[in-house]
Amino acid sequence: VVTTLGALALSVTLLGAFAAMEHSGAQRRQEIALRIALGGTHAAVTLHVMRQGLLMLAVGVPLGLGLSRITTRLLSGYFPGGNEGTLALTVSVAAVAGVGLIGVAIPVLRAVSSDPSAMLKRG
Repeated sequence: VVTTLGALALSVTLLGAFAAMEHSGAQRRQEIALRIALGGTHAAVTLHVMRQGLLMLAVGVPLGLGLSRITTRLLSGYFPGGNEGTLALTVSVAAVAGVGLIGVAIPVLRAVSSDPSAMLKRG
């Protein structure tokens, strides 16, 4: 039962991380188009936006780790004999970071590969 709830919680977390990062990247389409229209290279624009996405992950992952450690210690009294699950925590962090990167990369690569003038007209 605990494993099922953990898997469900991880799934919801991954979905939320992907949606937040994808939304963040999609909101910046006009900025990306403007940077390219003003002469920015595709690589430089992609690197700039990906770097900002990595910054969000670099802040969010340690905060999540800290909160998970606190929650684990608070709830450990309710689950006697349980361990802290270092492997599960490591896999979870890697999954969240990977999904977050994919969530940033998809809209950025989509925006970089499309026509900047059409994206600026669309608004």
